[in-house]
Amino acid sequence: SGTTGFPKGALISHGAIAHSATLSRFMGALQDTRYEEETGETLPDDCRSMATPLVILGPMFHLGGLVPVFRAVSVGTTIHIMSKWNVDIAFDMIETIGMSRLSFVPAMLWDMFRSPRATPETMGTICYMMNGAAPLNPELVAEIRRRMPNCLIATTYGQTEDTAWTTSNSGRTYVENPDTVGWACPTIDVAIRRDDGSEADPGEPGEVWVASACLMNGYYNNPEATSEALRDGWLASGDIGVFDENGLLRIVDRKKNMVISGGENIYCAEVERVLGGMPGVREAIAYGKPDERLGERLAATLVVEDGAAPGEDDVKAYCKQHLAIYKVPREVNSRTDPLPRTATGKVDRGRFLKSVREKD
Repeated sequence: SGTTGFPKGALISHGAIAHSATLSRFMGALQDTRYEEETGETLPDDCRSMATPLVILGPMFHLGGLVPVFRAVSVGTTIHIMSKWNVDIAFDMIETIGMSRLSFVPAMLWDMFRSPRATPETMGTICYMMNGAAPLNPELVAEIRRRMPNCLIATTYGQTEDTAWTTSNSGRTYVENPDTVGWACPTIDVAIRRDDGSEADPGEPGEVWVASACLMNGYYNNPEATSEALRDGWLASGDIGVFDENGLLRIVDRKKNMVISGGENIYCAEVERVLGGMPGVREAIAYGKPDERLGERLAATLVVEDGAAPGEDDVKAYCKQHLAIYKVPREVNSRTDPLPRTATGKVDRGRFLKSVREKD
């Protein structure tokens, strides 16, 4: 599900899939318990993770769509498959089959909340929402809590190479720390390492490394990429992360999404999170452009609501309140058209940056 280069085929063993499905069942039961602890209500039998119908909203050529199927098969629950994302079909499923647990990517939830069918009665039937593929804007987390106060919100972090499971965050902990992806799941080890391979200190960003029984065997016919990714039983994720004071993992960015401007390292995801919190901004993408003096200069494109485009000076002033001065975009553009996306709902950075280069 990557967005920056040519896809590599990850060789996933039956054992890794089986372990991931078992872990998924365990995490589902854990979320059931957490729901009851936080709401003080007994979860109805038809809302429990092992019994409720499972709706696959994402494509099944990614593990994010396949692993839930393996879990459903292992416990004997019903599966409903949506061939292509359609917000009206999603609401049909909620209303006709009693869909009470929803797995989604942020763009899907955005569409649902802005549909006239998103009534309190309809949304109130959902007791559990699991986010994946991309981080939720903190404003969207707050909107979920406002519209659906008794819904347990959760997020996961993982990738195809580790069979889609690494960490999980849910409930009150997630609401209070929406920029984190939680703690390592059971049987999973997570470490933050410097470029020299040494372990980073708490609060120090570094590459996320993962060890588990869910790891791939390697990349198909690509020994060079395999040796770069797998070392001594650990997977180098390619993500930059940091542990906070409570041990919660926060993903800073992909290593490849870093802009070096005037010798300073700028992680685009951090800038995008800040821009996404501006009123009227639906989403944002930050990126580097060639600059004769700085090497690269930081630019940003905002997707805004109709008639809500903030001025460039307003954007920079807002960023200065939340970011170091060198992280403030030097160039700001606005548009109402959504950013290009992959089949899994992630922003297609490669396609977007290609269009930027063609315009320049």
